[in-house]
Amino acid sequence: MIAGWGVAGVLDQENVDGIGVEYRHSPVVWNLQPMIGFSGSAAEDTSYTFAGLHYPIDLGERWRLSPSLAAGYFDPGGGLSLGGQLEFRSGIEVNYLLSKEWRVAASFTHLSNGGLYDFNPGTETVILSVHYLF
Repeated sequence: MIAGWGVAGVLDQENVDGIGVEYRHSPVVWNLQPMIGFSGSAAEDTSYTFAGLHYPIDLGERWRLSPSLAAGYFDPGGGLSLGGQLEFRSGIEVNYLLSKEWRVAASFTHLSNGGLYDFNPGTETVILSVHYLF
């Protein structure tokens, strides 16, 4: 189980902060980890519910690099507009194993509708998270 805090719009003039939770299953095939998650901002009434895949790459005993791809439902609420409800997320995460049960991580993601809609501004996020391994 993963809990995190992040900021969307880090490369834009308008920033939106929020929180999120994510669950990653153990690798199933080719070391791919299925994931589901939810993130949102209460201040902007914005939310994103997604499902996708992580690909963890061990960089030694404690460090791990993990690219990911996901698709999901985006509700702009009264805040950030990304052009449509179907949005895709691509990202890269680096995390560090603190103990048998805990990791800390930083990730950078891009959220976009991939040109499905006329308006496709996209946004980038930086996320800091804590992972509980069970």
